[in-house]
Amino acid sequence: PPRSTLFPYTTLFRSGQALRLGGHLLDALAYLHAEVRFIHRDVKGDNLLLDAALVDGFLSDFGSAARIGPTGQVATGGFTLRYLDPAAASGTMTVHSDVFSAGLTIFEMLSGTLLFHFDPKKATNRLSNGRRPYPDSAFTYAPHVPVPVRRAVNKAIHADPSRRFESAADMASALARAGGRIIDWHHATGDGLDGEWHGTWPPSKARSKRRQYRVTSSLVTRGSRAGERRLEATYLAAGAWRGFGGLTQYV
Repeated sequence: PPRSTLFPYTTLFRSGQALRLGGHLLDALAYLHAEVRFIHRDVKGDNLLLDAALVDGFLSDFGSAARIGPTGQVATGGFTLRYLDPAAASGTMTVHSDVFSAGLTIFEMLSGTLLFHFDPKKATNRLSNGRRPYPDSAFTYAPHVPVPVRRAVNKAIHADPSRRFESAADMASALARAGGRIIDWHHATGDGLDGEWHGTWPPSKARSKRRQYRVTSSLVTRGSRAGERRLEATYLAAGAWRGFGGLTQYV
């Protein structure tokens, strides 16, 4: 599909939905690491199977998995270059490698695919120098992804394994805490930064019983504010969208 030059990627999941599915991925990895004592080595979106309702996620494709050795390491192998941990370029992988790949997968679920930033030759060069396979500029979050969630994902995809979560279970807990405090946003209509962003609250209730919010973004083309974006926040009450006082802004 056509991509906006301002915000080039569309997302398939609501923010809360992405966190739920990401939590399932991390729970599976936590079990694989702690109970089965294997490292997956090829965590990516293609290996996260979803049910028809996009409610439950299941980790798949264990053909590349390797048993964790006495030092907590396995040989690097079976990976997909786009999701490879920079530290794995040295020849060994750890549970931190799976955490890194899971973090990239969850980033894409929240903010869209990174594929358009991928160049195999440049990625190989970055990895050989201890850097992530994508340039830092690729990690631009969708506007509706909350700061606590960004912090958790950024920690998971840090180039330095010592700066990441100690385990998949730790990351799952961090995302669960962040997810319990956010409006469940998604880009309902429009292209790029424009259109309607819908959200529901609180996440503890069934979707049919949550309050519904909407932020409409539109580019101003005339007058003194030409070139700015008008953001208007509304909420649904008695079947009609009503405005919040003071929540129309120009940016």
